[in-house]
Amino acid sequence: MTQTHKKKEHRESEHPFLLMEFWRWALLSILMVVLFPWSLLFYLFFYGVNGTIILCSALLHDAMKVTYVFLIVIAVIAIFTAIMSSLTQ
Repeated sequence: MTQTHKKKEHRESEHPFLLMEFWRWALLSILMVVLFPWSLLFYLFFYGVNGTIILCSALLHDAMKVTYVFLIVIAVIAIFTAIMSSLTQ
């Protein structure tokens, strides 16, 4: 077993949210954001500090990916608009 494979197995066992289905994760993250203070307290009470930290890190990781994709889409639109405006002049 390679070192990379071992790290991946350790990361997946540490983050159960990586193994979640897409729609289940989407529902959980939407509920966490909409019901923010209460959902965080609920998760802290029932799953403990470690589970809450793992959930928050997974939510932040997901939010960073969405932000990067959003910035890339905005950049592509801006570049396309600049090219099209320079061609029409």
